[in-house]
Amino acid sequence: MRLRHLLLALAGLAGAAAFAAGGPLPARAEAVVATSVATATPRVDAAALHAVGRSALAEWLAPRCLRFELAEVAGASSVEAPPGAVVLAARPLAEGDSIAPRMQVWVDVSVAGRFVRSVPVAFDVHAWQAAWVATHDARAGAPLAEAVLEHREVDLALQRAAPLAPPAEAARLRRPLLAGQMLAAAHVEPMPAVLRGAQVTLRAAVGAIGIEARAEALQDGRAGQLVWVRPAASTGPVHARVIAEGIVEVSP
Repeated sequence: MRLRHLLLALAGLAGAAAFAAGGPLPARAEAVVATSVATATPRVDAAALHAVGRSALAEWLAPRCLRFELAEVAGASSVEAPPGAVVLAARPLAEGDSIAPRMQVWVDVSVAGRFVRSVPVAFDVHAWQAAWVATHDARAGAPLAEAVLEHREVDLALQRAAPLAPPAEAARLRRPLLAGQMLAAAHVEPMPAVLRGAQVTLRAAVGAIGIEARAEALQDGRAGQLVWVRPAASTGPVHARVIAEGIVEVSP
């Protein structure tokens, strides 16, 4: 009780002093304390960062596959930001990037128009697209027409390459295509105009007279390239330029 009376007396003296000085009476004690509490630093929730990253990645994937699935990878957490209006913006993904099993999107955090920081947000990715897949092994150098292919959906995230439709022009396999592998651009190259070991027509000109003979191509060659050929009536090879499919020419 004594302490209570002492506190009331002190408060009364403070009020009297303030009144004598012409100032306002002090507010209640709890109101004065409340004004001194610092405001907590705002935080950008991890869920908001993931939502922005997911939206950007989904927009990038949509034209590149038939359907996809995204799963958030633990790692991104809420981040501190100064007081103000927060804006989250995902950085664009590169057009030439390949679909991968795990992909990352950078989300820029800005407050009141000023950049604060960038936060990486990662996702596990599955993306399916229809593609041609080998049902049997095919050797390198084999005509693509000889490869046995079936059309079915594959997960592009596991392929790290875009599917390739069989080209309309003659083509061959640059590398082996194993059973179960998806046909990609890296497997295929245009068929050369002249194939090693094939019989070709060898042309030569002597003055105004044109001569043709049969020869064996000793190497592959495309139009305009020089290749070694062995004429049927000769024991040694000659250098000739490929001018068309199955036709080479010796320059004088």
